[in-house]
Amino acid sequence: MLPYYVLQTINIGPIVLYTWGLFAGLAFAAALLIALREAKRKNIKEYYIFDLAVLILAGAILGARIAYVFENWDYFSQNFWQIFKLDTGGLMFYGGFIGALALSAIYIQVKKLKFWKIADTLAPSFAIGEFIGRIGCALISDHIGAITALSWGQKYIDDIVRHPVGIYMSLNGLAMFIFLWLLRKKIKTEGALFLIFILWYSGTRFLLDNLRCADLDICDSRYFGLTLSQYISILLFFLAIAILIFKYRKQKFMSEQEKSAVSNSQVVPETGGRQVFKKYWACAIIFLIGLTIGLGVSSAYYERLFKQPIFSFRAKTWVYYEEPIVGLTMVTDKNCVRCNISDVIKQLKTVIPTLVVKEMDFKSDAGKGLLSEFKIKSLPALVFGPEVEKAAIFEKISQALQKENGKYYVIPLNSGIVQGKFLEPPEVSGSDRVKGTDSAQITVFEFSDFQCPYCKAAKETISQVLAAYPDKVKLVYKHLPLAIHPDAQYAAEAAECAGDQGKFWEMRDKLFANQNKLDKDSIAKYGRELKLDNKKFSDCLFTHKFKAKIDADTKAAAGFEITSTPAFIVGDEFISGAAPSDDFKAVIENQLKNK
Repeated sequence: MLPYYVLQTINIGPIVLYTWGLFAGLAFAAALLIALREAKRKNIKEYYIFDLAVLILAGAILGARIAYVFENWDYFSQNFWQIFKLDTGGLMFYGGFIGALALSAIYIQVKKLKFWKIADTLAPSFAIGEFIGRIGCALISDHIGAITALSWGQKYIDDIVRHPVGIYMSLNGLAMFIFLWLLRKKIKTEGALFLIFILWYSGTRFLLDNLRCADLDICDSRYFGLTLSQYISILLFFLAIAILIFKYRKQKFMSEQEKSAVSNSQVVPETGGRQVFKKYWACAIIFLIGLTIGLGVSSAYYERLFKQPIFSFRAKTWVYYEEPIVGLTMVTDKNCVRCNISDVIKQLKTVIPTLVVKEMDFKSDAGKGLLSEFKIKSLPALVFGPEVEKAAIFEKISQALQKENGKYYVIPLNSGIVQGKFLEPPEVSGSDRVKGTDSAQITVFEFSDFQCPYCKAAKETISQVLAAYPDKVKLVYKHLPLAIHPDAQYAAEAAECAGDQGKFWEMRDKLFANQNKLDKDSIAKYGRELKLDNKKFSDCLFTHKFKAKIDADTKAAAGFEITSTPAFIVGDEFISGAAPSDDFKAVIENQLKNK
């Protein structure tokens, strides 16, 4: 899984470069170099390419802005003069592409050049520009992806794993460039290479836009389920197909004499040191222009993300926030292995950048006061000050907060913050199933479900832990049959009924070993295999003798806000899921040391 990151700036000594601007400049410069190389191969005067580079840059900015304004006309119709403020951001690729294409077409017509020949010359440049420019997008996490469960997803600032769309787009640009570069000498029909670029980009853009988010306020607007870019992609895709069909149907093969005449009419580009100097000087200018544009767009993205302006002072980047400083008190136990939530604090600071965290020991008077005030049962406990009400994100997180005396306690169950330590761990009752010696120093409470595959895996882990600490650790098994598992309740009752005849742990092993067969007939068969008294076992299941005990275990789990399996309380610390044995051993060793 990729972590969430925003590489907003790159600092080189006292120089601060905006990441998106840097890669925008590199994209423009690389595209120009590729275009010049292709122009030389095709015997096109290089100054035509320089002229086109300027026009493409101007057309791209103008078209991208017009398209963005059109897409967000509801806002700009009420804020008309914002249309001309490029420093507030807002550019759209397809608008820029169409704008650049329009100005280029006018220039080509005026100069009486061959449109399709020039278009083929520029096709690889568009692809390399897409590859490099999208690296900048990926580094600032500009494109928010849809929710995914894939292992290469990116954990976004809302703590949800999403598609890294910026990376997808960049890699798509690289693949497109390699393909066009290898194909450019093999295609003889003028315009075909450019049209293949259009087909590739529009087709992949349509698919990739399906992976953009639709569940947040700042996601791309959808019209009848598709983005504006997807509609443009459809139009360009079929238009390119139509032109390709037309061109191949009308293709005429020139005679050798015609080819020779055309070849001789071409003008060989200038050569020599002066032309080389001119080439790279133009590239440098194009790069700086791209860098400048990128600075404004990148800065504006930062403002859109955090809603604040930025400025530089003494070679450092400073941020001014309209929101007040928000205090957060974290009550915790420094000796608790599972209480480290530094990642959660980092994520909170991302959405509440003015957050100031104060750590407080749970044994201190102030710590005890907060625990008592909110009736807190677990650590770490997070309590916001009243200033959080003025935070931009307050409405979105209010459902996870409990208010007392103007302060706000973050409810673990509602917020998803994993509990590390319980202040009042469970007690062993006379009806509990226990494995281990009574004198064991550490008690492990397991909340489990016989139909849960992770619980089956955890059984082996717990066996290893008990073997490693034979006299120091004991296991108390508690049932938490989940509603999503239809046979789990009956299986739990079967285990207890087997335990009524001294075969609880043996039946537990049978049930986990046969998770796919927990129906009544199969369980009756397991009872026979364990040589249980069949009538007693059947009567126990029929009368639901142990239903009340299982319900009590389920209620106990709810009291500790445990809603999934497997879940473990090791001494007083919480371990969720099928954790490796090393996690258990780390907690056990720490608790034995502090006994």
